[in-house]
Amino acid sequence: FKERNEEIGIEVEVAYAGLCNRPYAGLVRDVRVRNLKGCAMELEWLDGAARVLPHGLDQQRIKGIPRHIEAMMGVSEVEGIPLFRLKQTPADSEQVGELKGGHFYLAAGEGLGKDMVADPAAVCSEPVECDHPWVFAEGGARGVLDAPHFLDNRTPCAFTVRSDRIEAGGELRHGAVLGAVRRDEDILELRSEARDPHFFEAAREESRRVVAETADPCFTLSAEPIFDAYCRQSFLDNVMRGGRPVVFDTKEGPGALWAFSRQNGDLERDYHFFVLEPSYLSQGTGHYRSVLQNRRCDTFFYPEVGDVN
Repeated sequence: FKERNEEIGIEVEVAYAGLCNRPYAGLVRDVRVRNLKGCAMELEWLDGAARVLPHGLDQQRIKGIPRHIEAMMGVSEVEGIPLFRLKQTPADSEQVGELKGGHFYLAAGEGLGKDMVADPAAVCSEPVECDHPWVFAEGGARGVLDAPHFLDNRTPCAFTVRSDRIEAGGELRHGAVLGAVRRDEDILELRSEARDPHFFEAAREESRRVVAETADPCFTLSAEPIFDAYCRQSFLDNVMRGGRPVVFDTKEGPGALWAFSRQNGDLERDYHFFVLEPSYLSQGTGHYRSVLQNRRCDTFFYPEVGDVN
């Protein structure tokens, strides 16, 4: 995404990429702000997510009791990195469980409470509606950082807030990852990687490579480049629905697992029955349609599958 504003003299470019080949999930956000003026500029800015749903929620509680469940929301901190999760398991039971890991926001900077905020009221003046950053608009970066911050009992946000100087024709670059880890200590491993100045560009390149390799079985060369791209994209969409078979030998003969597979349909539609268990067999009614519509072509694109599917 790119936006150019000649009146104030800046150009903003934002690129996204999935974090690939790691034991945790993440969405990489790479932001570049360019100074189009012939002189240096002082810039106050904030960047991030206006809402982060903590780990431990499910669709029923998100849609059915969004205000009530906020009483269990909290933000933990691992060496300056915010982890978003419920303070306990939300089940209506006599047993209370502890949640480990969580959703995280990792960005270059000093960390939570210094140049990073997780309370939407500190940015937007109140915690429920965050459609305009009123505090930032009136008081700048200092106004946001000096505002009271509460990290419990409200749906959090994740913003980096800074003041920077950009020289004439220069560029400000900011990278962040919003994702999820199963253990608190996993985030420290990712932070160590992210300190490399080439990390975000390398993550984008790796994402491009993985997507290209996934679509390669449907490589098409014709007189129409648009048709070629359409074939690859359609194949990629099918992989994201029905998966890509990974064939291996078992005692009973060849077997297969479908990587990248997801439940068919849209999660926000209440009539779609989603059961996403980490089990060998596909779960839920939606997968039958995925098998019929998507996996019927496996024997053509992946002949090694045979009759496994």
